[in-house]
Amino acid sequence: MTLFEIFQQIDSQDAEVTIYAQAPWTLDSKAAVAIEGSEEEKTIKESGMEYFLEIFIAADFLTDWKEAHSEPLTSEAACNRLILYAINDA
Repeated sequence: MTLFEIFQQIDSQDAEVTIYAQAPWTLDSKAAVAIEGSEEEKTIKESGMEYFLEIFIAADFLTDWKEAHSEPLTSEAACNRLILYAINDA
């Protein structure tokens, strides 16, 4: 799964999970979701992925960012902005 695929499914993800991704973060970065502290998280981290953002933070950010723009945004633009947020502000 990629970061972009997770973003496309963000509304159907469990709000309790965290996103992990392989750096450098791009839309095509290998990514996965898991509950922090779980065995699945340990396996994900061992595969070279690192913390990206919690799903609820990513979903809230994307909702707020889309509402702040009057023009239609592409999914790619929104996801790229989320990546910048994760790198610089989270």
